[in-house]
Amino acid sequence: MVLYLVFNGTEIIGFLFLICQNREYIIFILLRFHKKANMDKRKKIVLLIFSIFMFFPMYCCAAEQTENANEVDWNPVINAIIHVESKGNSRAKSGSSVGVLQITPVLVAECNQILKKRKSKKRFKLSDRFSIAKSKEMFLLIQSYHNPLNDIETAIRAWNGGIHFSIKKTQRYFEKVMSLLH
Repeated sequence: MVLYLVFNGTEIIGFLFLICQNREYIIFILLRFHKKANMDKRKKIVLLIFSIFMFFPMYCCAAEQTENANEVDWNPVINAIIHVESKGNSRAKSGSSVGVLQITPVLVAECNQILKKRKSKKRFKLSDRFSIAKSKEMFLLIQSYHNPLNDIETAIRAWNGGIHFSIKKTQRYFEKVMSLLH
């Protein structure tokens, strides 16, 4: 990134160089002041530029962590939840919950709302709950929307207790699923 600014008659040319995980950035700042610029003005400009570049590495690393968060392999978690919920029976029923992941009509509606917000034409039907593949798609869609950091504990507890789950009420369920992951 090359930065060229003119600020109150002061030319600021900058190159950035930072190493932030696997990315490299170059930082180089050249300030050229007019002869009329007083010392206070120069100090303020230097401080402003320094402050901007102090926060740039944090921004880079935060972006890198977000990218890494999307690399979670959900298959072991989904398979463990399937075992706890239905022991793999795609025709399992318990109240209004059906399928391998025991999906409720409310969850199907939530998935369709998410798809609508994302301007997707795709919609899930209640019968999709009996499909293992579609059930997994719904799980992943819910995680991408309500669990953007891809926290496994949050995913497990929210699947059992909803997005506003109680740790106490979901503890046994969480332990069952985790025991299947290890």
